[in-house]
Amino acid sequence: MTTKYLHEKIGLTLVEIMITLALLGIVLAVGYSFYFVGKNSFDQGESQSNIQRDIRSAAAKITKEIRNADQISNSPNTFSGQKYYSIRLEGNQIIIDMVNSNGFITRQSITSPVINTLFFELKPAKVLRFDVVGNNGKMSKDYRISSEVYLNNLKSGTIGQITSIYFTKPVE
Repeated sequence: MTTKYLHEKIGLTLVEIMITLALLGIVLAVGYSFYFVGKNSFDQGESQSNIQRDIRSAAAKITKEIRNADQISNSPNTFSGQKYYSIRLEGNQIIIDMVNSNGFITRQSITSPVINTLFFELKPAKVLRFDVVGNNGKMSKDYRISSEVYLNNLKSGTIGQITSIYFTKPVE
């Protein structure tokens, strides 16, 4: 006759399984909270980076377009019958139009729809100051770029403080 002892039995008791599952649940809850916080931080940083990229890109494009302007106005009527350009905010996007002498318009959007404010001011000594402000609605603060452009070829222009600008460029 052979004797079997309890310690030789193979398997887990219900209490051991319950303790293991409880510990596993705690570890998974802590891991998920770290993942969730990290993902939210990444998404917020990516959104902020995209807004800043769009605003910097818009400022660079505005600078490139307007640097060689020879006439600037706050009204398209100033340039009737000749080719002119405009930069303005339309539906949270910055739009650049090229209007030829026949009135045909070529339109280009230079930003995604995150721009809230576009502002121009012609300062003395042929300097144009502009501000671009944007927010995608997910961020708590607006992002702003203020820049000044020396207008190489400006012959005439009086615009004051405006949100749309119209200009001509020398014939290339």
